[in-house]
Amino acid sequence: MRKFYFSKAKKVKSYSNLKDKDISLMLQTMGLTKYESKLYLTLARMGPMKTGEIALAAHVPKRDVYRAIKELEMKGLLTEILGAPEKYVASSPADVFATEAKHCRENDLPVPDVVPVLVNFSSGENRPARKGDR
Repeated sequence: MRKFYFSKAKKVKSYSNLKDKDISLMLQTMGLTKYESKLYLTLARMGPMKTGEIALAAHVPKRDVYRAIKELEMKGLLTEILGAPEKYVASSPADVFATEAKHCRENDLPVPDVVPVLVNFSSGENRPARKGDR
């Protein structure tokens, strides 16, 4: 499993108004591609999904979904649920990003502001509102 560690920090003044696009950009500063960040956020928000469902929900071309899934699996950010049809699920943001933040602190690297957002993402705190949520 290939890990990714961040060395760039992006400062955010307010977490309450962050949108998926903002979080996606922050994930890209940590080494994810645009499509990887979109897929990870979609799966973290919506739970297990099939490849076609991921493509539609994340607005990513299906041919690019396969490549992004493979990379996210290698980075430990998602896993495949075996069965027919195959589904994928995001690794817990709290588990993944708490570990990464610990690594940053141990190595005197700045912890990107996206970390607290993602650590609380699955619990609903600081979660960006979806369209239609009010």
